Amino acid sequence: MTWANAKLNAKPGIAFYALGAADVAPSDMGFGIVMPPATSTVVNGIAQIDFDQDGKNEVFSSCSTREGIKFAVWTGKAYEGDPRWSAYYYLDYDLTPTCPQ
Repeated sequence: MTWANAKLNAKPGIAFYALGAADVAPSDMGFGIVMPPATSTVVNGIAQIDFDQDGKNEVFSSCSTREGIKFAVWTGKAYEGDPRWSAYYYLDYDLTPTCPQ
């Protein structure tokens, strides 16, 4: 991620953070959860957490469009039904789309 792109994507309620961990590449993106209501787990490389404590895990997804990244949080399984939350990050360059139809 470049900070120029962060400026292009700035909106009220949206924040961007630079991570300084050795195993995080400058182009890595992800979700930040402030004060999670439950402990998250990772199953087969996929983070899961039960945000509303209803016994159903929320899962996270990201995929590319022609010019950006779609992020979403789903209940149960990604790309089934409507996401609980979604956001789009415009990159201002061409990508190969990977989002399901």
